Amino acid sequence: MNREGVTLTTEQLRNAAAEETIARVQAHLRAFDALQLDALLEAVDALAASGDAQDFALNAETANINPRALDALTARGIPYPYYFCLPETLTAQPALVAYYRRLALLTPDDLRAIGLDTQPYESGQSAPDPATAHALARLFNGLVSAAVLQSGVTPRMHLLRVIRNVDNIA
Repeated sequence: MNREGVTLTTEQLRNAAAEETIARVQAHLRAFDALQLDALLEAVDALAASGDAQDFALNAETANINPRALDALTARGIPYPYYFCLPETLTAQPALVAYYRRLALLTPDDLRAIGLDTQPYESGQSAPDPATAHALARLFNGLVSAAVLQSGVTPRMHLLRVIRNVDNIA
């Protein structure tokens, strides 16, 4: 019985639950499409395929990447760009700010609160200047380093982090 005193059959409850699930899945698919996740993931895959691990090792300190986090990725055979970025990457491919922001589980509001509005970069309107790219990379890498060291990594965990709570971190 619902609040109005109307009794629903089991079949009606199942149908309502199915409709709600379908609507939720469709909303998530629209969100993924709007966020251009496929394009972001393809760009990160390209970085991983062509990436130079030496660059990350040499720039770990200035990019705020914990060397033990790099070691954790190396031990699992995971390319560094799946989890970490260098400032030059954010300047050259500003749309990837969206990927690394989501990987760090930050919202646009979180970044605006500390004076870093990433919307122009994520939308492709402009690229961050070198100082901003450096600040973003340090922030993202510091948070992701902590997560890697606390929670560990798997070869696909970066995907889960990027799509996690897509409703809240658009």
